[in-house]
Amino acid sequence: MGRARLAAKNLGAQQSLQVELTIFLDTIESDDLIHDAWSAYGQYTSLEEACNRAGFEVAETRWTEYNHGINIDELRAPRDRGTPELLSSDVALLGEIYLDQYDADETDTRQFHELEEMLRQYALSDVEPLFTLADRRPFDNPCR
Repeated sequence: MGRARLAAKNLGAQQSLQVELTIFLDTIESDDLIHDAWSAYGQYTSLEEACNRAGFEVAETRWTEYNHGINIDELRAPRDRGTPELLSSDVALLGEIYLDQYDADETDTRQFHELEEMLRQYALSDVEPLFTLADRRPFDNPCR
């Protein structure tokens, strides 16, 4: 119920929308791959490792390949600096920058479009492997 309440609040919605969102979120089905992947490849196997073991690579989004004008290393925790791939921890910060630019009507710049494309590619590379992995079940190479 927390997600629905927050979504409705952020939309400035009425109570009925909160109820509708709660019903929707409570009734959608989820196909969690983690248990099948851990059974086949070992507990705490990462998504990337499960995909590799299932026979395909997960695409990486390299932040240095986009002309967005942001030095992401300056925004990162010291332990993550120097990593060429966009990390999930980067997305919240970049999303905030993206939304600030959008709100300021700064969407007609090359930097904005590059940032938007980078975030889009990251989102795709984060979701597409889940569908491919799901289609590869049952997984080969079980640990047992």
